[in-house]
Amino acid sequence: MAGKKCNDCCEFLSLNEFHNNKRNNDGKSNKCRNCTRIRERRHVEKSKPVSEKLCKGCNRILSSAMYHKNAGKRSGLCEKCKDCRNTEIVEKRYNLKKGKLAILKHRANNACEICKESVELLAVDHCHTTNKVRGLLCSNCNNGLGRFKDNTEYLNNAINYLQESKKMKFNHAMLLADMYKISHRVQYPEGTEYVYSNWTPRSNKHLPMIKEVVCVGIQGFVKEYLIDYFDEHFFGRNKEEIASEYRRFLKHTLFIEEPDSSHIEELHDLGYLPIEIKALDEGTLVPFRVPMITIENTNPKFIWLTNYFETLISSYLWKPMTTASIAKVYREMLDKYALETTGSTEGVEFQGHDFSMRGQSGLHDAARSGFGHLLFFQGTDTIPAIQYAEFHYNANIETELVGCSVPATEHSIQCSYGKENERETYRRLIQDLYPSGIVSIVSDTWDLWEVLTDIVPSLKEEILARKGAPINKVVVRTDSGDPADILCGTLSSIKTFTKEKCPDKKTFLEYAQDYMECKLKSETPHGEHGGDLTCDVVYDGKIYNLTYSPDWNRYDKQYYLIDNY
Repeated sequence: MAGKKCNDCCEFLSLNEFHNNKRNNDGKSNKCRNCTRIRERRHVEKSKPVSEKLCKGCNRILSSAMYHKNAGKRSGLCEKCKDCRNTEIVEKRYNLKKGKLAILKHRANNACEICKESVELLAVDHCHTTNKVRGLLCSNCNNGLGRFKDNTEYLNNAINYLQESKKMKFNHAMLLADMYKISHRVQYPEGTEYVYSNWTPRSNKHLPMIKEVVCVGIQGFVKEYLIDYFDEHFFGRNKEEIASEYRRFLKHTLFIEEPDSSHIEELHDLGYLPIEIKALDEGTLVPFRVPMITIENTNPKFIWLTNYFETLISSYLWKPMTTASIAKVYREMLDKYALETTGSTEGVEFQGHDFSMRGQSGLHDAARSGFGHLLFFQGTDTIPAIQYAEFHYNANIETELVGCSVPATEHSIQCSYGKENERETYRRLIQDLYPSGIVSIVSDTWDLWEVLTDIVPSLKEEILARKGAPINKVVVRTDSGDPADILCGTLSSIKTFTKEKCPDKKTFLEYAQDYMECKLKSETPHGEHGGDLTCDVVYDGKIYNLTYSPDWNRYDKQYYLIDNY
């Protein structure tokens, strides 16, 4: 009978008494099954953590969480609790008498002595010159003093700086341009009285799918900045204050010792912006290299004003025009395939839905970009875009459909019920909360295909019973992944075995078992899986659904994978 000697008990046993181990030449472990079990039990008993322990410093029985770990101790914990250990370290580091730290803690009352905020762990603040302890601070305040090098002059300067910054406003209307434009006023030829410029889309190099640019956002720009903003932040402010801020900025950024602000003061005295703007109608599809806007000064004293506005116009209009132009391409694409597949474009205006707000650079950016999208679609979750349309374009959500959405869930909602209650989640949403109208349910939180093939079909009667609104629809919505792969499926993520590697099914199954065993070990190193593993693999162009049933050994309320035999 074939057998081998166990390295632990030294008994010669049959090979069946040993676990499989592919790393050994004979394919078996060096220890018999019984010795392996004994070793595992000893390891579990030795590593069993204690829940409480007596501190040798303060003589209190405390939970294990109050001790630092120490692998050299049988309990796996230090002899003294964290508080006692920290106290010893601090007293030794700063040469404090025993009990001094306790006095400081009592004085601080578990709160930072600067910001007065209560924190769990206070830092010891000391003088870096004398090493004398001054008190207890939170880590932020302690680091702050260190960064200021304990220098009271620096701290006073910081206070003055913060107080001054509260007075400063990021709204000086004459500082809303590229800095180099500020110097252009004196660079024009002498005797120049009028400057006439245009704003033109130049190229589709980076968006070749766009053949024409949608003209949009100009009215919003004029109302928001040239009227409202300048009225409030320039003409509505004190002239001397405006001029002083302007001179201060130029002195320390363009390094002009005595900046001239007379032109700013003259404009303030004039009381309005002496410019004339002409533009194409909004909604016009503009070929590239065709001007959309022209601008010219109407007062010879203010030739510098014309091109000063270029920066502001570009930063404001680029986003809504680009978004609208991209939305136009998508709308044309969706219309094309809607006609080819259904013969109608009904509903397409809601299919290109805007979820872009979270990816925008602030609320104003979201409003303008979302407004551009609304030119071609009415489905949106960007609320500021609808408000922008009402405020700047006289839209009225009470008399017309500007933009809209539907009740919808997200992963946090689906997760809150738990996977075991997923069907009941769908039933409650469909039947109790939204018995009519449209409701959109994110469905790939766990298993999209289980939702499509099991849960939704089981609720067919409840779905068909929803009535009372012009449209009664349950939307099964995916929230991630490639839409084409979600609809059509893909083999790119499935393990594939070729004929060259596996000439027959027997070899294929052996390789597949090794693959699934490695997959199980890597994904569940502590036996979290706890049962059979089902996996799809591809062999010779066909998909096989395989089930792997490993043996499991149970100790200390966990599962541990051992070699299959």
